Amino acid sequence: MRNALIACALIIGLQTGPEMQLVPPKLELHADSAGFAQGRVKVLNRGGEPLQLRKVVPSCKCAAATVLTNPIYPLEVGEILVHINTRDWRDSISTVELEIESNAAPTRYVVTVHRRR
Repeated sequence: MRNALIACALIIGLQTGPEMQLVPPKLELHADSAGFAQGRVKVLNRGGEPLQLRKVVPSCKCAAATVLTNPIYPLEVGEILVHINTRDWRDSISTVELEIESNAAPTRYVVTVHRRR
């Protein structure tokens, strides 16, 4: 019975549009001694149609994001590479938001960066 329920859930999920899940839910990075931080965000498409990542817009000019996998097919995983330059920051901990534009629901993703003093 349990296997039948799981199979039904998968079939229903595959009949829906793309659904984005980001892993980890929030990224924590530590800047190196030069003030740079880099990390990867996994993007899981839990829906039934290909996920198109159109654009990733950082909340500041100190950050850049590169989509490494596009499109992401149903139940597959893609990646976004994040680079952050903290040299001009005054605080030792700060956050950068990434606005991810896609054919799924709009998503904001938070990256917390710890900077050495």
